[in-house]
Amino acid sequence: MLPAPNVVAVDDDKADLDAIVDCLHGLGCACLPVHVQRANVSLSEPIRGIRLLFFDIRYLPAVDTGTPMFEVAAKVLMATLAPDNGPYVLVTWSTHGDEHEQFLRYLNQECPDIPPPAASALLAKEQFGAGSGAKPADEKLVDLGKKITTITASNPQVSALLKWQVSAERAAGDVVQSLIEQLPREACFLGQTSEDLEAILLKIARAAVGQQNVQASITRAINEGLGPLLYDRVINATKVDDEIWGGALPDLRKDARLTQEQAVHLNSRSLLSTHDLDSIRVGDRGAVISLPATVNGKAFERVFGIDEAWALREFLQLKGKVKNENEEKQEPAWLELRKATEWVLVGCRAACDQAQRKGRLNPVLLGLHLPTGMNEKCKVAEHGAFYVTPEFRTDGEPFRLVLNWHFWISLADETLDTADIKYRLREGIIEFIVRQCHIHGARPGLINYR
Repeated sequence: MLPAPNVVAVDDDKADLDAIVDCLHGLGCACLPVHVQRANVSLSEPIRGIRLLFFDIRYLPAVDTGTPMFEVAAKVLMATLAPDNGPYVLVTWSTHGDEHEQFLRYLNQECPDIPPPAASALLAKEQFGAGSGAKPADEKLVDLGKKITTITASNPQVSALLKWQVSAERAAGDVVQSLIEQLPREACFLGQTSEDLEAILLKIARAAVGQQNVQASITRAINEGLGPLLYDRVINATKVDDEIWGGALPDLRKDARLTQEQAVHLNSRSLLSTHDLDSIRVGDRGAVISLPATVNGKAFERVFGIDEAWALREFLQLKGKVKNENEEKQEPAWLELRKATEWVLVGCRAACDQAQRKGRLNPVLLGLHLPTGMNEKCKVAEHGAFYVTPEFRTDGEPFRLVLNWHFWISLADETLDTADIKYRLREGIIEFIVRQCHIHGARPGLINYR
């Protein structure tokens, strides 16, 4: 597999394209030139993984103004940049600086499939003797190099984040290299490492999940084995980058206020995952699933001992004037809560059982999705058997997941088969949940005579 280029320059003028590529090569940076002819891009498919993109705006002489020109440029950009490209800096490389902001506004409003850049800047061709088809003089290339360096450093926060990604990629390389280093040096040079590497990888997979469980998912087994090595290298790679992060965060005492939406997004990204659900099953550790048919409706009471209406009262309490009303007057409020909330089950397998897929019984914990909009009408019941997560969002309205340690149960695989996986709680939070649940169940209750 060939790695995708990180730096790409796109232009329809070969001399201008050569100028930017030569300059980047002089800075020690490899750059893929993409020569556009008649608005056609010479790529078999859009590139994923571009981090710095130099992009001309005008591609057809007959279409050189306004929206039609931007439409052509957008098509070129979509043919170059994959929708899941990841973070990148977009530098418009143009002789018409006044069109820079207009073009970016057009992309924002009219091109939802083009991912937004982490930062953008204008690099005017005429400042460097380009734009006329003539190759810039050497001194102009020096100035061009300085300008490029200034642009890439102009947003220290983006620069630091992109450097962090490079560090993470380097950490992954270190993990792979730690395997290569176990091989005979001569075999590496002669390309005779396949058999030894096969043995090492097979041992890693078996050690991670058990010999009988590798077949279920080889990828999962390898990830279980190599993941901790990668995590350790990423977490402990700090000293080298302190200066870079110091530039990105010059005032550590500054008040860092987030909007509610930003906080919800960060909580969701750091504590749960929705993009890798194909790799997990109902009942897996951290899997949050809908109530299966064998637990839902009338079956709820058979499984948990109380019906859904009373279970809701075990999780929540009404707020405001209605909380002091009699049961008959409270009923409409409880009906509204039942419609707004949703029961889920959280898989709580032990980490070892999860890795080795042991057992047909799945420990699960009953949870309740409580939409943020219900906060004014209810609160979590007041006793010590609860945990309430930060606010999440998968789709629709933000919500919190309310867990009650009293509703822990084990269900067979067949019982959960009809459930849908909604998302997966990441390892950090599911470890906290399981540990807190067991701690609650182990509390001593000693009589104390003073």
